[in-house]
Amino acid sequence: MNRHFKQIKGFDGYYISKTGTIYSKKSHKYLKRNKYVTLYKNDKKFIRTISKLIKETFDNIEIKSGENFKKINNFENYLIDKNGNVYSTHTKKLKKIQINSLGKNYILLSKNGKTYNKLIDNLISETWN
Repeated sequence: MNRHFKQIKGFDGYYISKTGTIYSKKSHKYLKRNKYVTLYKNDKKFIRTISKLIKETFDNIEIKSGENFKKINNFENYLIDKNGNVYSTHTKKLKKIQINSLGKNYILLSKNGKTYNKLIDNLISETWN
């Protein structure tokens, strides 16, 4: 583990990087995860989204394109990583991911005064493929 990790608030022994990599000091391992990760506290299991943990740990972080994030096509003020974390270059914060009625993750993006619902999986494939 290096200096790019910070302890996750409320979860002693767990550390996270700005890119969403999570390290457990107890097991001395990096945790496997997709969009969600399972953490334990007082023998209780907690499932958290990676993007929420990053936001809570690195509030007001500044991410630049190329730091595991790429600009989202047609939305120049937003960046996305391969895990679906979306960062606003305008507010300098990670955007909140929502779940639609079909169980799909989506995000609200603004452009020219209009708001657009965009599926995270589609944004990842359009940006990273």
